[in-house]
Amino acid sequence: MPVPTRPGGDGRPGRGPDSLEAASIRPAAPSPPGGGPAPPDETDERHRDRALTWEVTPDLLAVASREGRFESTNPALQRVIGWPASRIRTARLIDFVHPDDVESTLAQFNALNRGAAVLHFENRFRVRDGSYRWLSWAAVPEGAKFYCSARDITADKERQAELARTQEALRQSQKMEAVGQLTGGIAHDFNNLLAGIMGSLDLMQRRIQRGQLDGLDRYVEMARVSGQRAASLTHRLLAFSRRQALVPRRVSLNVVIAGMAEMLHRTLGEHVRLDLRLDPELWPAYTDANQFENSLLNLAINARDAMPGGGTLTIETANARLDGHCARGHDDIAPGDYVEVGVSDTGAGMPPETLARALDPFFTTKPIGQGTGLGLSMIYGYAKQSEGHLTLWSEEGRGTTAKLYLPRHRGPQEADGHATPEPVPRGTGEKVLVVEDEPQVRLIITEVLDELGYAALEATDAESAMRALGATDRLDLLITDVGLPGTNGRQLAEMARARLPGLKVLFITGYAGQAAIRAELLDASMDMMSKPFAIDALALKVRDMLSKG
Repeated sequence: MPVPTRPGGDGRPGRGPDSLEAASIRPAAPSPPGGGPAPPDETDERHRDRALTWEVTPDLLAVASREGRFESTNPALQRVIGWPASRIRTARLIDFVHPDDVESTLAQFNALNRGAAVLHFENRFRVRDGSYRWLSWAAVPEGAKFYCSARDITADKERQAELARTQEALRQSQKMEAVGQLTGGIAHDFNNLLAGIMGSLDLMQRRIQRGQLDGLDRYVEMARVSGQRAASLTHRLLAFSRRQALVPRRVSLNVVIAGMAEMLHRTLGEHVRLDLRLDPELWPAYTDANQFENSLLNLAINARDAMPGGGTLTIETANARLDGHCARGHDDIAPGDYVEVGVSDTGAGMPPETLARALDPFFTTKPIGQGTGLGLSMIYGYAKQSEGHLTLWSEEGRGTTAKLYLPRHRGPQEADGHATPEPVPRGTGEKVLVVEDEPQVRLIITEVLDELGYAALEATDAESAMRALGATDRLDLLITDVGLPGTNGRQLAEMARARLPGLKVLFITGYAGQAAIRAELLDASMDMMSKPFAIDALALKVRDMLSKG
């Protein structure tokens, strides 16, 4: 940015025409002897050139003192801020600066006083009508003065602000479109599920009122299946949002896949061939076995639907070591060791525009009622929450390949987290405190415990739970919801264990995000279940916890 320079052609910054060195007030050179015309003074000519440049340049030029006052300003600066030179010289420079920019401006003045140059410093200057204009400054110290050049960037700032507003409006529009798609999909699917549940219960109630008890099992099964599908939908939503309660353990994915082979054959049908290519040297994975099963089943169903005329589904496993270069090719995945599961089909494949949206929630190319559009987004959410990744490749006419990367298990040898539960024995009077603020859920849990031979106590929040704890001489198990009002379940467990060290705690939750409940934070005498859960699963979990020493 041009700045006024000192006369003499040495290129150093100098004073402007408002100073004593202005060309208009310098004395003319003396006439030579003999009365002839005086030879031109080269120094005066250069000085006049610079003075004229000072007057006509569109750049904003100024000379300031070390005390922070303008000693001279050029017409361009005076026009921009609207004040005459006389007014500018009687005020401090800081008087023109926006209050929010005073501190940063003083910091730049301090830098100049230490001998440093200032480049591209921006602040707001008050103009005569009371508004502010953005100026971008460059300044250098020379002797007792600062030589300054500025550029009016107000229009640039306004364009940037308008662009930011437009981008924010676009983001909000896209967000609302996504929310509309999400809520519309949820409403559609849940209405179907609620119709099955409520319709079955209405039919059961009418038949019971008429004394017709035969055939009720059919309606009970309809309501149960609809409820299970609703639970699956909420789990997918939580997986997509990465808020499901995962219980990662050491898992042999080869064992899980081989154990699912028969179910996969039934799911795929006779027209689709299943080809398993399992690496015998596969590392153990650190993941939630049940969620892996759900993810693999969803990938298989997607592949089956992409091959209506038949084809081959290939599931292969491999060890994958991602270095820094490979990890940069993936989104938010750390370098390290992973277990890779590839699922490939020979189906129709996806065009690029469909592939680009394949992971969006509720996006589906299937007709209404034939797919929720949550399958791939759920798998992606599960992979990211497990600190892994999901990649998709697809081409029209050449099929689709999904690769799921899950972290390698590095801990000590332990049993795979995928065992068949034993039959549930009854309790022998063990005392269990149930803390749940939802009355229906609390009633179901306590009735199940009573039927199984446990002594169940009830509480609705942490405060009433601590009162119940103080009124009993013994407690064998605490079952608490994570999301209690006020003091949450995790905090309650810490308070209870301060009174009863080693107390066993079973957390139940539908959303674990706010309470920081993760498997690695649970010690050997703690466990966790996700809502909704089957009664038999609850009974097994309680018996398993109480049977441990």
